[in-house]
Amino acid sequence: MPPEGKRLGTGAETEFIADLVAAEIRHMVTAARTDGGMLSASECAARILATYPNCGLREREIADQVMMAAAHAGIAVEIGRAG
Repeated sequence: MPPEGKRLGTGAETEFIADLVAAEIRHMVTAARTDGGMLSASECAARILATYPNCGLREREIADQVMMAAAHAGIAVEIGRAG
């Protein structure tokens, strides 16, 4: 298994995985909006990393993307400790 944060494959494969991660973040934000709830950035990041462990992003980077997407959508976001 490669070190965390190391991207694998070709540029097209990397872009595909990045698109999947972005789609998962959008799904989580949409679900929170529908439920009228809030998101935990660190929990979302951990779930995404469990699904895409070799995505090439660190947990903190994913948590930052979750926070930005939630803020953009007007969703409350809990800021926790991500690795």
